[in-house]
Amino acid sequence: MEKKIVVNVEDKQIRVAVLDGEELVEYFTERKGFEGFVGNIYKGVVMDVLPGLQSVFVEIGLEKRGFLHINDVSLFTPGDIALFHETRRSPCFKSRDVQKLFKRGQEVIVQVAKEGIGMKGPKLTTGLTIPGRYLVLMPGTPRIGISHRISSEKERRRLRGVVRDLKPREHGFIIRTASQGKLKNDIKRDMDILLKRWDTIINKAKNSRAPVLLYRDVEMVPRVIRDIFTEDIDKLIIDDKDSYKEVRSYLEHNLPNMKDRLELYEGSYPIFDAFKIEDDLKQLYKKKVWLKSGGYIVIDQTEALTSIDVNTGKFVGNKDHSKTIVKNNIEAAEEIARQVRLRDIGGIIIVDFIDMENEGDRKKVISKFQEFLSNDRSRPQIHELSQLGLVEMTRKRVRESVAARELDPCPFCKGEGMIPSPSTLAIMLEREINRHFMMTGKKHLTVKIHPLNIERIKERLQPLLSKLSGYIGGSVTFVGDYGLAMDEVEIV
Repeated sequence: MEKKIVVNVEDKQIRVAVLDGEELVEYFTERKGFEGFVGNIYKGVVMDVLPGLQSVFVEIGLEKRGFLHINDVSLFTPGDIALFHETRRSPCFKSRDVQKLFKRGQEVIVQVAKEGIGMKGPKLTTGLTIPGRYLVLMPGTPRIGISHRISSEKERRRLRGVVRDLKPREHGFIIRTASQGKLKNDIKRDMDILLKRWDTIINKAKNSRAPVLLYRDVEMVPRVIRDIFTEDIDKLIIDDKDSYKEVRSYLEHNLPNMKDRLELYEGSYPIFDAFKIEDDLKQLYKKKVWLKSGGYIVIDQTEALTSIDVNTGKFVGNKDHSKTIVKNNIEAAEEIARQVRLRDIGGIIIVDFIDMENEGDRKKVISKFQEFLSNDRSRPQIHELSQLGLVEMTRKRVRESVAARELDPCPFCKGEGMIPSPSTLAIMLEREINRHFMMTGKKHLTVKIHPLNIERIKERLQPLLSKLSGYIGGSVTFVGDYGLAMDEVEIV
């Protein structure tokens, strides 16, 4: 099946969807002005040393101080700027005592490994990584790693040999999946770019007062090209001319063999409607997800963990009750693997499959579940299926899930339910207004919305309303309707 990356560039948000055939398999979003911090490198100052927690708090210039635990302190590069160029025999490098490694007021180089979630500040590490197209540089860590997705042992040996011959002794590299089949010159060019980038970071660190940002990871569209636009992607389709030109220029200079896969979308319908993505995205905010056979899963997210319950629903199957349950569980396992990727659910996940008495059936379901999860870049780990049908699963949590980023507690049920936040609702409404103007050709619309949302929404939509008025003489009238829910909108 054809694999496509579809990029929708809006005034306030960039959305990226990955399609395998017609099925949505991955979804990424980034709001302009609210870019994340994961991957950024800072020169910070140690503010507190906590021996009891074996951790330090580091001021890096963000709203909340970063949290650095002893387990995230690299044995090779504990973060002290001076130590990057000293002998690796210093006894402090092997110490597992946070008091021996850090003192209050000490300057350190750290990288954000995980965004702050809830009341917590960002999680930091001194084991720095700087990603490129084919390699990931690990400054001061003299080892070579390789992507587990490169399955050919012969190719693994070749790539390790190439990197071993090219790399400086004091630095290490992770060989990415995209390097598979690439020539030595391609890998060398990527390595040279990364080493030059590291030199720039170190020079800025030496000449700047902490706290200061030393390196920011690239924005959404360039990151898509670097991390996702690999040889198995057949098309990259973008609906914004400026972004299209930037990507095309990059491909012409760096990946000329991939430039013919790039397309500019100029259709009359919004791009996510044209590829039937919008309907799938609406499901991301719902707790209940229906399966094709008539069964369903229920996803409940809490701060501590996420629970997913599997139900047969309308699915009655055949006369063999055990086969019906196994079929429903396998179908649920496939959808769960898809949903955790789309919703970016991390941390502890408990899946309650329908009880199966036969040990062979349980093994079959768990094997299929592992197979469905194998394409997840976050590399989830799952444990054995119990007799009660419970599976404990962990998935790397780098940032808040889609629900945590885009939903707010409902004011009417005291936080027991979730509704789109005002900013999320404004972006959704802006998209709907644009769609109606594009698809109907009308110049005047009436929007019915809950009265409590009117002022908050109008304020956020003011740039759009001014643009519509100036460009096409259009207008939008807002009408309050207490009969609508807080997350409901009607366009007349």
